[in-house]
Amino acid sequence: MLKVADGHSGTKDVSAVYTGLVLFFLLFIAIPTVSFSAPSKWPKLLSPDVADRVERNESVEVLVLLEDADEQATEEVENRNKVKLYRAGASDYNQRIQKRKGLMDKLKVRVKSDVVDPDLEIKTEYSVLPIMHVRIKSARALDKLLQQEKVVSIDENRPNNAYLAQSLPLVGRANAQVAAYNGLGTSVAILDTGVDYTRAEFGSCSTPGGACKVVYAQDFASTDGKLDDNGHGTNVAAITLGVAPAAKIVALDVFRTDGYAYSSDIINAINWCVTNKTSYNIASINMS
Repeated sequence: MLKVADGHSGTKDVSAVYTGLVLFFLLFIAIPTVSFSAPSKWPKLLSPDVADRVERNESVEVLVLLEDADEQATEEVENRNKVKLYRAGASDYNQRIQKRKGLMDKLKVRVKSDVVDPDLEIKTEYSVLPIMHVRIKSARALDKLLQQEKVVSIDENRPNNAYLAQSLPLVGRANAQVAAYNGLGTSVAILDTGVDYTRAEFGSCSTPGGACKVVYAQDFASTDGKLDDNGHGTNVAAITLGVAPAAKIVALDVFRTDGYAYSSDIINAINWCVTNKTSYNIASINMS
């Protein structure tokens, strides 16, 4: 089961594992086109910043959310008599994720064939999510995206900051009943600035895996050559082990060298978590 940790104030169960999480993330920042100077023929959810920058002939990176109701309906029929995806065993989960990849691939092939333009570059396709990371270089290319019937919204690829607040008292870790759940057999994906697993708290490891508390590490943003060039991710990972001392850590660096975590890199890491859930028994995602 995947959960999302909102800072250090607690965790929230996510029953719609992949689509629901990212739909909320994107739709939360989507702004209807009601008060900006873009042409009125653009009827869909479009970030005013995107419209303004394109009107100024600037290149802009965006996240394009696609409507996948048909694909969800297909999955519902195929899985009608099966347990929910987040409760599925490893074999069943992986088979269903592979089918999901196939459905998403067909959806995106259809969309891409309709929006071919020299001023439109597909930078990332998230294999199990109805989202594409796209660079737009002209109003013409933007208009093609907006005319495609499967496009729901277009949002700017925004930079995000790291924050740190209180932890154990706010999540009720002192409660004896809660304390009985120590995370044994699971891992927590830390989407942050990386984790310095050479520190004693993680086993003074030279590489992830084995006896190391960090079982996997990957840079999803531009590689900076350091395990954690900021320290924030290492701190968050240590707090996570304070809450669930028997859990393992999956260290996913989503911060670029400019100090920001861009939405496209965060979503890429979420996509990785969904597709690799069973490999590391990922029980939750922390995005502090």
